[in-house]
Amino acid sequence: MRNFLILSLTVFLILPLVQCGKKTPVVNSTENNVTIAEDGTKTSEPTMGNIHDGSESTETETATKDNEYGAHGAIEEESFTIEEMIVYAMQDELFAHGEYEYIINELGAGKPFTNIIKSERNHINMLRPYVTKYEINIDEDQWKEELVYPTSIKEAIDTCIDAEIYNIKMYEKFLLQDLPDDLRDTFDKLKRGSENHLESFRKSRNSY
Repeated sequence: MRNFLILSLTVFLILPLVQCGKKTPVVNSTENNVTIAEDGTKTSEPTMGNIHDGSESTETETATKDNEYGAHGAIEEESFTIEEMIVYAMQDELFAHGEYEYIINELGAGKPFTNIIKSERNHINMLRPYVTKYEINIDEDQWKEELVYPTSIKEAIDTCIDAEIYNIKMYEKFLLQDLPDDLRDTFDKLKRGSENHLESFRKSRNSY
């Protein structure tokens, strides 16, 4: 009896130690791109499927190489300083203008790109006073390093649809922040402009 009690006590003490030595595997879930880490925490990354509104399903790669640049960086955050919002917004508008300029000049695209690029110039000019006001330094050529250059107009349209969706999501996040009235009005106008661009791109998908 005494030996049985000693054996039972030994098993009772050793078993938890064995369990503690086991690693919980990292589980990748295809639903909402959720990752469950070793400590049980869950993280999720935005995917094109999460961000699309269901009217189309594209399988293009992201338009930017750096997911911390422009709208791709902004939608990863929940809160911002005013300067951070202006930087993200300016990066994304410069990126869009540069991308559309490349598509027009190198791929020979016409409408809607030739119309939308004019609007992008206006978007950039709407943000410039804030860059000056808040004394922000921005590399206006960085988009050249970030752009994944499309090889056809059809590919470009799909990529630009995704880019406009990200841009809209970015401004929606900004509008949830505590903003000065003039900056709130500017972000709202930029968001509505991007909604118009998105509609134009969607209508043009079958034109090329």
